[in-house]
Formats: sequence, structure tokens, C-alpha cells
Amino acid sequence: MTYVIEKNVPMPVRRGAYPIAEMEVGDSFFFDGDEKKARAVRSSAFNLKDGHTYVIRAVDGGYRLWRTA
Repeated sequence: MTYVIEKNVPMPVRRGAYPIAEMEVGDSFFFDGDEKKARAVRSSAFNLKDGHTYVIRAVDGGYRLWRTA
């Protein structure tokens, strides 16, 4: 089998379970769950490695993630 090497083919953006990649500064979203789920959401945000910063806080019986920069 012969493989063709191609240049400048954009990699598709992987969409996660959370709308983190679409967030702008000041946006946030609420989710229900325990600390384990909060850690999973925080991990998803920081694994994007997009140079943005996020803050997660416990609020109203659940959690909220904000994009801060």
C-alpha cells in the first residue's frame, strides 16, 4: 500500500461534551454534579490548551465554569 503525504490539511475540531471551545470572555455555563464531574469539566477546559483562562465555582447546588480571559 502506498501512502500520500499531504501538507496543510486542517485538523477537524473535536467537539467535547461541554461548550467550552465556543465560549467568549465573560461567558459561563451551569452544570449539575458532584466534585468528580467538576474536576472532569475543569480538565476539559484546561486540556484545550487554547491560551484562555477559566474559573470554576460551586453555585446554587451545582457548578459554573466561566471563561475569564
